[in-house]
Amino acid sequence: MANTTTTHATSTSLNRFMTSATAPLPPWNIFPSPLNGLSAAIVLAQAGQKVVVFEAESLIGGGARSAELTLPGFTHDICSAVHPTALGSPFFRTLPLERYGLEWIQPPVMVAHPQSDGSAAIVERSIETTARGLGRDADAYTRLIRGVVDDWKRLESSLFGPLRWPRHPIALARFGLQALRTIGGLIDGRFVETRTRALFAGHAAVASVGTTYLFRCLHCPAELSYSDAP
Repeated sequence: MANTTTTHATSTSLNRFMTSATAPLPPWNIFPSPLNGLSAAIVLAQAGQKVVVFEAESLIGGGARSAELTLPGFTHDICSAVHPTALGSPFFRTLPLERYGLEWIQPPVMVAHPQSDGSAAIVERSIETTARGLGRDADAYTRLIRGVVDDWKRLESSLFGPLRWPRHPIALARFGLQALRTIGGLIDGRFVETRTRALFAGHAAVASVGTTYLFRCLHCPAELSYSDAP
């Protein structure tokens, strides 16, 4: 998931800052060039500023890069392979990324967490289908994830925007009550099936943000796909 968050800056606010400057500003230097850096460079360029992007690697993109690592024509993700925060980014939706070849691929099975008995906890695009595979935790899982999906349009400006008074404080508070919990507290308070607990713990183990519940929900596009959201 590294390098999939988005810039908080906007062209409008940046333009206001530029016009208030009393002296010409030097070129903006961006180090290095993962998605955050490239997003910042785009916003600066849109505001009419000169931008120089530096990258030590041979290809830009940071953890979002892909390459032919084994066979010709067979492309691998070098680092991160799941990009729900990019898919759900309000900033990215303003860019014509598909014009440059970007295609968001969402397979029917998004994540599988293997168990020692040979079975696996599977996350599919449908919340209900995923829940049916979680035994006694089906209702708890549905309530937890459906709440995030139903509130997503009210949450995204706060989660992906600058610090400010939220437009939908009740939805954000409802989300925050769960997001502030540790993954252990969340699991112990909601789930009894080993596969469900392992699924959440597995996601938390690779979390790159402080709020493990937030990462868990954003990690899998199955729950936050806009085909699911109202």
